[in-house]
Amino acid sequence: MTRRPLSRWRAARLAPVALAVLLAQGCVSMAPQYARPAAPVAATYPDQAATPGGAALSAARIDWRGYFTDPVLQGLIGDALAHNRDLRVALLRVEEARALYGIQRADQFPTIGLRADGTRARTPGDLNVTGQPQVASQYQAGLGMATWERGLWGRLR
Repeated sequence: MTRRPLSRWRAARLAPVALAVLLAQGCVSMAPQYARPAAPVAATYPDQAATPGGAALSAARIDWRGYFTDPVLQGLIGDALAHNRDLRVALLRVEEARALYGIQRADQFPTIGLRADGTRARTPGDLNVTGQPQVASQYQAGLGMATWERGLWGRLR
């Protein structure tokens, strides 16, 4: 029995079907189905009686190094706290607010300035009219108070 060659028309009709079958085979996953293992979580959360003296601890006051004892997890938490951009931004905002509060409070008090200057100059004898070397000293001191407004009308608080 001899095979007859495929005609161009027949090959052109079979090519898209063959391509679709090949693409569909690429979508088949050979990986096994993932089964999530059960998490080793305690059935109940430690209550107040478990803390020393029965005092309640807030989540912010729990020592996380004592609470999470796994060294790998402690390292990850330490790295997260060290490189947490949001935490750094929040701390910088707190410092900025403190500085602004200090500047606002500074307006309530008078500003006093004290200044002292001293200058000493020596003129050689060959440059002086008298022919004698001359030493000139000049000292200045000043005390001043900048404008100050006592907040009588409640503008300064």
